[in-house]
Amino acid sequence: MLDSPLGGRNSRFSTLRRSLGAAPFGTSGHATWIPFSNAAEWYAVPIAVLAIAKDIFMRLLSLVASASFALPWFATANAQAAQVTIDRTQRLQTIDGFGFFGAHDVWWGQPPNLVNSAWFDAVVDDLGITIWRDGLPDSAETSASPDADWNKRRPVVQALSDRAKSRGVPLKVILSVWSPPASMKCVVGKRGVQDSTPYPGGTKNGGGLCPSKRAAYAAWLVAGLKQYADIGVNVYALSFQNEPLFVEPYDSCVYTPQEYADTLAAIGPVIHAAYPNVKLLASENMLAIECGGKNGFNPYWYTAHVMSRPAALSQVGIWAVHGYSDGVLATPASKMSTLWSSFYAGTQTTHLPIWMSETSGYVDTIEAGPNAKGQNLPGALDLAQSIYAALFYGHASAWVWWQGSELGASAPSEFALMSSVAKRGKKYYVSKNYYRYIRPGAQMVQTSSDDSEVLVAAFDNSVANTLTVIAINGGQVSKSVAFTGTNMPTQFQAYRTSATEDCASVGPMASVTIFLPARSITSLVFGDVLTDPAVPDARAAGSVGSGGILATIGGANRGNGGGSGQTTGKRKPSGCGCGLADPSQYEGLWYAILLALFRVRRPIRGVGRNCRRWVPDVFRQTSTRLLLRRPIPQDAQGGAHGETDRAVDRAGDDRCPIPLPQARSEERISAQRASTGELCGQRV
Repeated sequence: MLDSPLGGRNSRFSTLRRSLGAAPFGTSGHATWIPFSNAAEWYAVPIAVLAIAKDIFMRLLSLVASASFALPWFATANAQAAQVTIDRTQRLQTIDGFGFFGAHDVWWGQPPNLVNSAWFDAVVDDLGITIWRDGLPDSAETSASPDADWNKRRPVVQALSDRAKSRGVPLKVILSVWSPPASMKCVVGKRGVQDSTPYPGGTKNGGGLCPSKRAAYAAWLVAGLKQYADIGVNVYALSFQNEPLFVEPYDSCVYTPQEYADTLAAIGPVIHAAYPNVKLLASENMLAIECGGKNGFNPYWYTAHVMSRPAALSQVGIWAVHGYSDGVLATPASKMSTLWSSFYAGTQTTHLPIWMSETSGYVDTIEAGPNAKGQNLPGALDLAQSIYAALFYGHASAWVWWQGSELGASAPSEFALMSSVAKRGKKYYVSKNYYRYIRPGAQMVQTSSDDSEVLVAAFDNSVANTLTVIAINGGQVSKSVAFTGTNMPTQFQAYRTSATEDCASVGPMASVTIFLPARSITSLVFGDVLTDPAVPDARAAGSVGSGGILATIGGANRGNGGGSGQTTGKRKPSGCGCGLADPSQYEGLWYAILLALFRVRRPIRGVGRNCRRWVPDVFRQTSTRLLLRRPIPQDAQGGAHGETDRAVDRAGDDRCPIPLPQARSEERISAQRASTGELCGQRV
């Protein structure tokens, strides 16, 4: 037990701290002892009082900051706060995940550029993908489709799957086919596929699947699924034809709506006999075509034809469409929201999930602008609104971007989220606002906003007790928003993307004073959204916070350079790594006040950069056993490895500016060094 008269768990000072919500002195997480000799114990009382005052100061300042930062915005907006109602009892679709297609570079690139360890870390740990899309490769006809070679794809598939498993991420691998093998294709005439006439164009430039080859095609698909199963990857979903309407110069194949439904009815039972858990996607046609009729959902296209054929419909596991964006704010009257609402209404009776399985075409600036060819395209905030429209109006369960990464460009093109690990664009960070903070298993709940420029969607996970709210301010002025509803958290951790911010941690926000800068998207997070409850958690244990002001130091989330009281374990921290909870952003002000009082500056260094804390000489030279909050070292997995009394004898070690205790047991020092492997707060 601690020998200070102030350190006992039942002392008056510990009782006072507990009444303020702080941890008892000497417990792990909130405080740690810096030991001194007992030459001047009269210093202990003012030091303990200062420690208590510091806790109170940081709590109050964090609360005030939630409101005070927004005062200039009130003046700018000059409007009453928008009212947003969140009804957590009205549950809608369940989220399957978010993701993209492809490897570190395009598949037709060089094999060494396809596999990249830092890229795997970025997309799994930072971006937070939970779906990865691939093209089903043809191992038997690689000469016809060099970009579909299984030998090139397998190392990427294996490494990405292994990385996700090691992080406890339930990654869903989905496949699409661009063309059947050339030997199974026939010429397409005015009345459809001519079964007796082989197609001379190989896998490219269209052609159709010969009706007589459907059984062979089903067997080919089963063999493709086995390639993944053989390396331990269970494919979640399969689309037997990407965009069946279009003839393209690359691998492609066309089907009439009737041929598509007939093929699905024929091959589905064969696939499900071999792999009963694989879901078949239908039909990956364009959303604007499927819902382009005067009355919305078009009864003449692929989805409606499949719905009209019970034998085909029974094989479908997911409705999938491809992208559309007009760069218009996703209000109820916008074309984007109308298309999604129509598709949801047209398919609702089937009770099947809806996915966006491919989209692109946004420039990598927050606002619309020209691409490399001078074409004016929507921007990253338009992408944020497109995802919102799919989720809110289309009740989509998943969103999958086209190319995740494409090397060579100075900035990501309209087709990619990043052009290298070091060149993550605005589209990447806007996507991260959704991908990282809305996890599989969460359910969208009913929300409403009385401001048409404030777009809000909320996602509740009752198993993990988490709530994520996506709030987009599509207007030209900053907005103040107040959340109301039953069983609502009082505070959220906020992450924002705007013209000047890249999914940046902007600290805690009270639910009654949410502030949204103009033209921005904010993810408001309550709870540990990064621990997927359906998967055994292999990550480090720690305190699960609520996104509140004070979080246990050992469990602070450093994934965004700031903590939210979330335990992230193996997700690599990108903050300072010193183990301070997010409210410590105000700790510097506390020490500045002390500096003004004592007029001396002495550094105490934590582990990691940007962790310097300044304290006056009285803290350093007092020879009593003092309690001082200081940075606790974290290991590579984000957990604190210093819990109590981590100081060791550092005599003669000029790397450590912390003064040395004068009376220490050499046996204890040796034992501590052996158990922690530390010197001056760092691993040795």
